[in-house]
Amino acid sequence: MDILIAHDDLSNYISKLYVVHEYNKYISNIQKIVQFYKSRAIQQFNQHFATIGEKLGTKFNDSDSSSWNLPESIHEFRFANVDVVFAAKQLSLCSARPNIDVLGFDSYLLNVGSKFSSQDRVLVT
Repeated sequence: MDILIAHDDLSNYISKLYVVHEYNKYISNIQKIVQFYKSRAIQQFNQHFATIGEKLGTKFNDSDSSSWNLPESIHEFRFANVDVVFAAKQLSLCSARPNIDVLGFDSYLLNVGSKFSSQDRVLVT
């Protein structure tokens, strides 16, 4: 009788292993499909934006350059000097908690780094 119970237990265990194995194969296949479509979407996105400038350029007539011959602007633009105290104050306004931006940079590091600035240097002149 014990042999029959052991056989049933073993049979149930093997069938569960088979189900788990099939499930893992299924999940693996799904992950491959998702990765394929993800990479395909990325390629299409890159292709679109790699050619958009050229496509847009063909819509302009090169012989009509009158719009580019406007008088020179009377306005001037200059960067103001930015001292370290101002920059440190602006950086200290960054998040006081870890926060990764779209470029993968943590604004919290900017906040922490603002405390280590030198008071007597000019960053941009």
